[in-house]
Amino acid sequence: ENSPNAKTPVILDVEVSGTINLETGHFPIFADPGSITITGFKELKAEATGRMDGSGYVVRNVTVDGKPSTIQITSTPDSKISLLSKKSYRSDGKQTAVVEDGSPQGQGTLIQGGNISIVREAEEEHSIVMTAHSYTEGHIDIKGAQAVTIGTPERKREFAVQGFSKGNGFSTININQPSKGQVIKGQVIINGSVAAESAEVNINYAGKDSRQNGEVLAAKSHLDSEKEFTLNGTGTQGTQSGIMNLSFSGEGAGMKGNMTAKEGSSITADFSGDNAFFDGNITADGEKSSVTVNASGRNAVLTGNVSVKDGGKFSADISGDKAALTGDVSLTGGSQRRRPLDRQISPVRNGRSHKCFCKRRLHMESDSRQRCLHAEALWRHSRSGRRRPSDKNRTPFRRRDPGHFPHGSDVSRQSALHL
Repeated sequence: ENSPNAKTPVILDVEVSGTINLETGHFPIFADPGSITITGFKELKAEATGRMDGSGYVVRNVTVDGKPSTIQITSTPDSKISLLSKKSYRSDGKQTAVVEDGSPQGQGTLIQGGNISIVREAEEEHSIVMTAHSYTEGHIDIKGAQAVTIGTPERKREFAVQGFSKGNGFSTININQPSKGQVIKGQVIINGSVAAESAEVNINYAGKDSRQNGEVLAAKSHLDSEKEFTLNGTGTQGTQSGIMNLSFSGEGAGMKGNMTAKEGSSITADFSGDNAFFDGNITADGEKSSVTVNASGRNAVLTGNVSVKDGGKFSADISGDKAALTGDVSLTGGSQRRRPLDRQISPVRNGRSHKCFCKRRLHMESDSRQRCLHAEALWRHSRSGRRRPSDKNRTPFRRRDPGHFPHGSDVSRQSALHL
């Protein structure tokens, strides 16, 4: 631990070829400020027992009085890193994360190895991996060549990953995001919610059967609002919108939970792995808020209802062989703003049949109209754009037909559902 009253930050370099065991009632690895580098180990075990006031953090890096502060824990692709918080204790009533960073861009915390586990046994609920908290912003990069596990299934309601900022700060959290020329194929299992609040969160679920077990949120940060992911604290709320990029590139990788973007924030989720899946509801709430999903993986299946509110935007590109997106779509407040709305419900081939993305229903709450676009979609193949053989039960598809698409919106031949 470095003293915040030190004139110059302390530099600590540790290189161990075997096993490192750190167990303490305070912080096993703490820079405030300073530079800590731990390398060369085969296995690192760090546990916080939470016996002292303010304890519970396992890895904590913060900048004090503008002094630079970094933590780098790096080892080989066959190494193991286990970070465990057994108990969280603060007399001021706040809780502690397992890994927390409160430093500006260019500093931050790097955890890189083979198999990485970050969990908490503490009874108190709190974020597991978090930026800022009591500071303005933070930056965390986690890379596991074999696997990254955050949280446990029995506690998946916790905030597993929380990119959080205050004021004009803008935090980042990257999990298994490859650097230039780098390939990372490790499995990622996240049990709990993921939030990008006035922050950017990028997660690459590259390994086979990777999972996101819990909802995701992109928004501006708000203090004293635990029910909306953020935690009690002091300071100003975030001024910038959140950005979240999720890539389910591993075979069988998928997500069980809802996606919500609001306050001008955005979520982009790519399901490029074979048999990738999504099971949950999608909400784009508010002006300039957007959710974009792409399913290019073979047999990728996205299931859930879509809600677009007050100028929000949702788009989907379903291009994978036998890929499908099913669910109901509701739009609130769209026509009231009188902005052009592009709507295309494109079918995908499923054996000899075609499946309509909207499952025969599109509900416009704002003007009390219900439009079924299933008939128009049936004859249109997402790749060729050619009209299928005529059927007396099918309604001809008409471009720029205000009877079907308010405000004369054009519908392109791309395979996409776009609101």
